[in-house]
Amino acid sequence: NNGLTISDEPSALGVIAANNQFCDNGALGIENQFITATLAAAGNWWGAVDGPGPVAAGNGDGVSAGVDYSSFTTTPPTSGPCQTANLTIAKVTDPATGEPGFNFGGDLGAFSLDDGRSEEHTSELQSH
Repeated sequence: NNGLTISDEPSALGVIAANNQFCDNGALGIENQFITATLAAAGNWWGAVDGPGPVAAGNGDGVSAGVDYSSFTTTPPTSGPCQTANLTIAKVTDPATGEPGFNFGGDLGAFSLDDGRSEEHTSELQSH
């Protein structure tokens, strides 16, 4: 499994994957399936001091083409590297208003998502 998979154009979604930990994923840390647009992914820990692979030269979790992994973190987080969590974000349209939004699932804990609109989405996900 991938740590994060982007299956729609990331800049249109306002998706940025910054300041995260990507470790011990079965396939890639981040896969951008919409490779004509670049996903901003700076400041992440990839599980190795030399950053991500196989597109990059590092030994950490891999990235696909279309991921800007520059300025990756070279030291593991003080909270400890590779803490396990899952997050699924699905772009949806509210049937009542026609407004775009997001559905969240997983066991990540507290997080925030800025989708470029006036409010920030904050949620606390719990294990099921």
